[in-house]
Amino acid sequence: MPPEEGPYKVDVAYDGHPVPGSPFAVEAALPPDPSKVCAYGPGLQGGFVGTPAPFTIDTKGAGTGGLGLTVEGPCEAKIECQDNGDGSCSVSYLPTEPGEYAINILFAEHHIPGSPFKADVKPVFDPSKVTASGPGLERGKAGEAATFMVDCSKAGDAELTIEIISDSGVKAEVLIQNNRDAVPAGTPRPLARGTSSLGDPSPPSHGCPCLLSED
Repeated sequence: MPPEEGPYKVDVAYDGHPVPGSPFAVEAALPPDPSKVCAYGPGLQGGFVGTPAPFTIDTKGAGTGGLGLTVEGPCEAKIECQDNGDGSCSVSYLPTEPGEYAINILFAEHHIPGSPFKADVKPVFDPSKVTASGPGLERGKAGEAATFMVDCSKAGDAELTIEIISDSGVKAEVLIQNNRDAVPAGTPRPLARGTSSLGDPSPPSHGCPCLLSED
């Protein structure tokens, strides 16, 4: 029984004479231990549709064993794996639909710690496709509500935030109403005279459209 892993030389003799092929070169390896395999990287938590989600698998010190990898989810995600030559490999998968994905990583036919990993893949979003319009973006009267519309129906799923501040630093109250049809609308109510500017953040809204109002 080899005391440690590594190359060994085995001498076999018969009546003091080496048998054909002796000495034999033997490589001793550690028995597989899936508990010593670790995986890490952003792709194990999630990603975005159409963008490769990367992570790394490290098998150093885990012995010799086969590595198995599957990604299950709303679609069949293409998987790419590169051996780094140091006992680790770089992996990425390409999700084409949003939703929850299960990443199964097996070593010697057993799940490694944390497997299956649950990854949340979100749809892509494009802020340049968000539009805002309405009288509340042009002028308003102190103490009176002013409305405007924000349409992010073509921008994808993301968080919408609104903040309205006057030149003197006074913040207006903002109410957001999600219309869930085509356009988010808002009604600001300036609390003081002066010019106001829009910024971030205010009550967040996911999945526009919504109605924004200051009250």
